[in-house]
Amino acid sequence: MVWLEKEEVGVVVFALTAAAAAVVVVAVVVVVVSVVIEVVAEDS
Repeated sequence: MVWLEKEEVGVVVFALTAAAAAVVVVAVVVVVVSVVIEVVAEDS
């Protein structure tokens, strides 16, 4: 097991947090877009 320096741990945690946030944002965008498409399709 390789021990990481505190700075490296911070970078890894930040990267994982950023990746998780990106996944959440993408999921929300996909849901919103799909809902908008359904509403537009129903109106037309």
